[in-house]
Amino acid sequence: MKKNFMIMGLFIILTAYGNAQAIRVTYSEQLKMPDNVKELSPEIKSVVEAQLKQQSKTMCLYSSQGESVYAPVKKDSDTESQQANISVQTIRMGGGATLYKNQKDKQIISQEYILDKLFLITETLNVPTWTIDAKEKTIGNLKCKKATNETGDIAWYCPDIPVNEGPGTYFGLP
Repeated sequence: MKKNFMIMGLFIILTAYGNAQAIRVTYSEQLKMPDNVKELSPEIKSVVEAQLKQQSKTMCLYSSQGESVYAPVKKDSDTESQQANISVQTIRMGGGATLYKNQKDKQIISQEYILDKLFLITETLNVPTWTIDAKEKTIGNLKCKKATNETGDIAWYCPDIPVNEGPGTYFGLP
């Protein structure tokens, strides 16, 4: 219970700390079907697709001055789309834990349930190496640039948004 209060306290402090560089972004996370499942029978494939669809999550990133909280949005919220400043869709494996990230202290704390037990996991935040590509595209009305990290993940970022945070453990773009 004490761990819940710590994460909630960090969340409240971060959201209450208003300034020009604070941002809130809503993400829709979907689990990606593994390539080997695509080769199975259509019946099994449809069961797997249905399971993956049920596990989709809406997550919200709150960021201010190098600190962020990335947390699931409750399903019963009818106003979540109205509250979002920007809506983005990502496809990745896993997810759903509440993450607190502090770039200054190079620390990430995740709160997640493992086998019905709540764990608070503290790790060193590894600064990703991004390679900026010359490709550009417009998303909404924002001019975005392409970047790739050392593991091959692709990100589109907007230099006009003065926050270098991203979903989950992603951050560090200009």
